[in-house]
Amino acid sequence: MSADVSAELGYRSRPPAFVARADPASGVPDRWARDFRRYRLAERLGQSRPGLGLYLEFAENMPGPLLLGQLSHFGYGVFVPEPG
Repeated sequence: MSADVSAELGYRSRPPAFVARADPASGVPDRWARDFRRYRLAERLGQSRPGLGLYLEFAENMPGPLLLGQLSHFGYGVFVPEPG
């Protein structure tokens, strides 16, 4: 998870970030992320991986939104700054 985010940030010439799960204690994805499933065409739907929420923390303020990931051109992988 952290390595994937680091790679995506590097592709976009962004600084590194600390990556944390949105709710690590629950062991399940955030309620809003449950509707997002990740799977490959060769996989059955039962092999899908549920989406999860992440927090990114940068050493400096970053303007947002920031889109990361394979489907970011479709609007997935959106990260927005927390209200300050």
